[in-house]
Amino acid sequence: YIQFAGTNVFRGDFDFSVISDNVVAGSGSVAALDLQDTVSVRVDNNYFVTYARLGTVANSHITNNIFNSSVGSVHCIQMDGCSDNTITGNKIDSGTQVNIDGVRMGTNCDFNTIVGNVISLQAGTPSYAVNIVDTTSARNVIVGNYLNGNTADINDGGTLTTVGNNG
Repeated sequence: YIQFAGTNVFRGDFDFSVISDNVVAGSGSVAALDLQDTVSVRVDNNYFVTYARLGTVANSHITNNIFNSSVGSVHCIQMDGCSDNTITGNKIDSGTQVNIDGVRMGTNCDFNTIVGNVISLQAGTPSYAVNIVDTTSARNVIVGNYLNGNTADINDGGTLTTVGNNG
């Protein structure tokens, strides 16, 4: 169990690393996982209290984790500048918070694969299971995710994104 009040727990450049089998609690609106300018990292089998922020992350695998954003209006997995990543088999849950996206792609998020995740969010406006908010993010694949009934499902932001078999 790892907890750091007021600071990011896993933060920075973790090129060619494995982050596995941890229970990680951030504090308040601080990201438990904050990867920046990172390539080829594997994050699997962790439990993250608060959320994950991914900035310029490429060729990485985020698999079989639990993300639980415990702060209102803070998205469970936030991505900017991320390409060629696989996000699969995760449980993404907002608990009792509202106005949260399960996965939120900001600018320049291309060729990411989001497959087989369980995305459970409370009713809130706007809340999407997967939300692509910028047209600079394109050519992502979002398939086979389980979305609970309270979400607004998927917003592709008008991008070239393949979406199918999510329910």
